[in-house]
Amino acid sequence: MKTLHNNIRRYHQSLNEYVTANDVLRGHFDEYKELIMDRIYHPLKTLDSVPRFKVPIIKIMSDWLSSLEIRRKIASQAIRRGKYKSMDEAMDDLILKMGEISDIYEGIESMLEEIDRKNAAYTRASIEKMQYLLNTDRSIKGKLAGILSAVAGEPARLAELLAGGADLCRQYYIDEQSLYVRSNKNGRKEGKPLKLEEPDKSAGENAVKDFLEKAKRLYSHQKIIAFVERLMAGKHVLNSPEIRLSNDEDFILLILAVLKKSEKVLFYQVEFEEGYHNCGGYTIPHMRFVRREN
Repeated sequence: MKTLHNNIRRYHQSLNEYVTANDVLRGHFDEYKELIMDRIYHPLKTLDSVPRFKVPIIKIMSDWLSSLEIRRKIASQAIRRGKYKSMDEAMDDLILKMGEISDIYEGIESMLEEIDRKNAAYTRASIEKMQYLLNTDRSIKGKLAGILSAVAGEPARLAELLAGGADLCRQYYIDEQSLYVRSNKNGRKEGKPLKLEEPDKSAGENAVKDFLEKAKRLYSHQKIIAFVERLMAGKHVLNSPEIRLSNDEDFILLILAVLKKSEKVLFYQVEFEEGYHNCGGYTIPHMRFVRREN
């Protein structure tokens, strides 16, 4: 989708290089319509519509996040394949990856809207450019034709105009390394559009791996446990009105601590009650942390 967005922008910028209406028509119908609209844009909006699959994918991620059993099965499979060394590492990584997938699909509508705006802007600019070129001949050929038509049949007048208003001379080039080269507006030809290549999977995996490693260091299992121990501070039961959150990091640690509530190795369990509670600007449900018996 990002490559499609960039290709539309490239075609939009290439309109500045067209000098005739035929160039605009050829660029739009022979290239843009065939390579961009028919092959990519139209299927993206109909058959392969992203919003069509968005809701089911987000629901699947939500179901997996809420099911400890499913996440344990996925983590076990990943450990058997050598992806992770321990169950804690696998469970933490799975939660981050599932959340990232949900975030991508939640924000994908903005990218689709931007692609629609770019496509509409390019189509509008193509029409305006073609209308302008049809109504105005801006080439040197057109200007010379206008001058010759105005003085047709009057050679003496033509000679007078040229003598008083134009200096005609012949230019020679010393060699290929000369300091001045005559510009040629028609010399540049539009090349073939860039292909929509598959991204380098190894680079993407390394980037995601680095991101997840940083996230795991920020919110490791040990840090979450230490956070809950600090909240409870020797208490057997901690109710939500007693919880104090100082910043966003504390709020994130509280969420992760609640998500871990079903793990039997923890020293606490979480019980939910009806309603919500405002905790220093953060809305949390009425709940209580109960220390497990030894």
